Amino acid sequence: MAGIRKKGDAYYCTFRFRGKRYYFTVGDISEAQALAKGTEVDETLNLIERGRLTVPDGVPLEEFVAAGGKAPVVVERSETFTVRSLFDRYLTTLGNGTIEEKSLVTLRSHLKQVCETIGARFRIQGLTLADLQGHVDRRAKKGLSPVTSKKEIASFRACWNWAVHGGLLKGAFPNRGLRFPKEEEKEPFRTFTEIETAIAVENPDDDRRESLWESLYLTRAEIEEFLEYVRTHGSQPWVYPMVVFAAYTGARRSEMMRALTTDLDLAGGVVTIRERKRVRGKRSNRLAPITPKLATVLREWLAAKPVSPNLFCQAQHVAFSGTKRDAPTPITMGEAYHHFNQSVDGSKWEVLRGYHVLRHSFISALASQGVDQRVIDEIVGHQSEEQRKRYRHLYPGVMREAIRGVFG
Repeated sequence: MAGIRKKGDAYYCTFRFRGKRYYFTVGDISEAQALAKGTEVDETLNLIERGRLTVPDGVPLEEFVAAGGKAPVVVERSETFTVRSLFDRYLTTLGNGTIEEKSLVTLRSHLKQVCETIGARFRIQGLTLADLQGHVDRRAKKGLSPVTSKKEIASFRACWNWAVHGGLLKGAFPNRGLRFPKEEEKEPFRTFTEIETAIAVENPDDDRRESLWESLYLTRAEIEEFLEYVRTHGSQPWVYPMVVFAAYTGARRSEMMRALTTDLDLAGGVVTIRERKRVRGKRSNRLAPITPKLATVLREWLAAKPVSPNLFCQAQHVAFSGTKRDAPTPITMGEAYHHFNQSVDGSKWEVLRGYHVLRHSFISALASQGVDQRVIDEIVGHQSEEQRKRYRHLYPGVMREAIRGVFG
């Protein structure tokens, strides 16, 4: 039976025929006219099923049905897109600087996985809920987390909607009713001692152990201990100023990669941190205060660092490096990751999962002192509600006073 629904000012008709779902626009008409069109569609489908009507070769079923069982007059037909051709066109368009290169790489990876499931030559207009569910189920069998699977579907939906707005596809993305495996809520952030205690009591498997260490944050005393260790064990001169910067501003690794020397205002005691995702379609900035210790470390680094506009950069000549450089270069993501791990390898700190633990530790230190969440957000930039929830147990004093205010 044909379904009629209204979206915006126009009515749309959906129907299923021999196991496939079809869709066409009815138009901006009255409700009575739209319902009459639905009845006409049912009658046309019945005639086709009984062999009284035959769909002409080369005419899409939905167009034949929309025309009331007659061959539609086609002025000019748009290209019938395959999965591969649509994805390629979408990625080429976004390659004009619409999104950051790192985001483009992630998007390309998401769409590649969808393409592997559905098939590069699949005609995209015929996509159904069953096709999407098949992708989710395939990825689940491979052990992919539901969070990542949802991101892949979201990337696909964004591509579909872009194509609809551009007149390349018709209809809504058929994800209504899509089912994902249940997600495991992330662990609340814990201290070194709490994680070691949990491991001793639970004797967890490797996955559980990894999950626990990913929830690590350092206490104020542990932050200072860690910074002192890196000061004497950093594998490159820039590692120590970078970890101090992360520890006292809560900056992300990618934000430190983009930092320029001119972003520092040591006299004013603030640093401009260049963001990429907080404001949609814009490269925004936020200001973070510079603590006295951070100011001291940055002054020492500025006096010693190679001549480069980038705040954190690699010297032209690096011992034991096979990379040839014509001049000092910005620190890459790979170099930042590698030298962080190399600096802590073999120590108690090797359980730290990169610079991000310092961001967690910075936020946790503020939260544990009852600093207003709005102030924290202003300093560290965008945080999701799920992320904020992981810090809430660090507000015991604030929660206790709130309860006492109600119950005495």
